[in-house]
Amino acid sequence: MRKVLAITVALMIAAVVLSPAMGYTIQSAGNQSYSVQSEKTNYTISAGTPGHALTLETVPGKTTPSAAVQVTRVPYSFKPGGAYLWTKASPLYDPGGKLIGAIETMRDVTEHRQIEQKLERSKAELQIAAEIQKNFLPDHTPSVFQFKLAAVTIPAMEVGGDFYDFISLPDGRQGLVIADVAGKSIPAALFMALSRTIVRANAAHQPQTAEVLREANNMIAEDASAGMFVTLFYGILDGKAHTLTYANAGHPPLLVFRTGGCRCTEQEVTGVALGAMDGMEYEERQVQFLPGDVAVLYTDGVTEAVNRKGEMYGLKRLCSVMTRNGHLSAQEIMEKVLDDISEFSGDQSQYDDITLVVLKAE
Repeated sequence: MRKVLAITVALMIAAVVLSPAMGYTIQSAGNQSYSVQSEKTNYTISAGTPGHALTLETVPGKTTPSAAVQVTRVPYSFKPGGAYLWTKASPLYDPGGKLIGAIETMRDVTEHRQIEQKLERSKAELQIAAEIQKNFLPDHTPSVFQFKLAAVTIPAMEVGGDFYDFISLPDGRQGLVIADVAGKSIPAALFMALSRTIVRANAAHQPQTAEVLREANNMIAEDASAGMFVTLFYGILDGKAHTLTYANAGHPPLLVFRTGGCRCTEQEVTGVALGAMDGMEYEERQVQFLPGDVAVLYTDGVTEAVNRKGEMYGLKRLCSVMTRNGHLSAQEIMEKVLDDISEFSGDQSQYDDITLVVLKAE
C-alpha cells in the first residue's frame, strides 16, 4: 500500500523536505503532478489558492520514506488575487551515477493561465452566440407561387450577426429579409435578435417596404449601443405579379440575372444601415421578373472571402457563376456559388459568415 501524506499549505508556496534518495509525486487538486527525487533537498511546490490541499505520494516501487515531511515558508511577492506557479525538480547525478541532489526550477505562469481562462470564456461566448444565431434562422424555405427559393448561412470561426428570414404577410405575399449585424459574438447575436423581431413586427402591419425600414430604423437606433448597426434588405415577393418590391438599408445590392440578355446587374441601395442614425428615410424599388430570371441576395462574407494570396472573391466572380449556371434551379445555383467560394478560398480560414438567398422565377 502506498503511503500518502496530505499537506495543507497555509501560503501559496511551501518548501517540502524529503528523505534521502526517495522518489515522490507531488499532485495538485488540478490533477497536475510532478515526479521528483531528492537527497534532503528542499523542493518548492505551489497551490492554486491559500489553504489548498496538496498530496505527497510515494512513487510505485520506491520504499516508503521514514523521514517526516515538514512545511516551511518561502518568501514570495504575490500579485493581487494570487499567482499560478509552475515548478519542476530534476535529479542530479555525479559521474558515477550517484544521486547527489536536484536541479529545481520555478516559473510564474500567471499571465499564461489568465490567457487560457480568457480563451475558455471566449469559446463559451462563441457557443452561446452560435446557438442564438441558429435558433433564429428559418427551419424551412417557404413555397412561393411562381418562385423557387434557396437559402443558407455558414457561420464563420468568429460568429457574426448574419441572418435571413421569411415572413408570411397577411395579404398572402411573402416577405424576405437578409441582414448583417456589425460586430461579433454575443453582442452581435443579441442585436441580430432585436433587429429581426422589430422588422417582423413592423412588416406585419405595414405593407410598404420603405416604411417598414423607416420605422424599424427609429426603433433600433433608440436601443442601439454606440457603433452597433445592421445592414438589411427587406423585400416582398408577389407571385401573381412576378415582382420583388424592396427597400435596402445599406446592404450589398441585390443581383439580378436576366436570362434574355445573359447579364447580371446590381440593383440600387435605397438607404443607410439600420441603427446608424434615427430619422432616416428609405426609398422603395421594384424588380419585374420573367420566367428563368434569377436574383441573389448575399452578405459581404461572400464577396470578401479571401484566398491564400489575400485576394477577395469579389462581385465579378459571383456574377460569373450566376451567368454560367442561370439555367439551373435556385438550390443548384446556390450550391454552385458555395462550391466556387470553397475552390477560391482553398484552405484559407473563413473569418465572416457566408449567407445566401437565391430566388428564381418560374
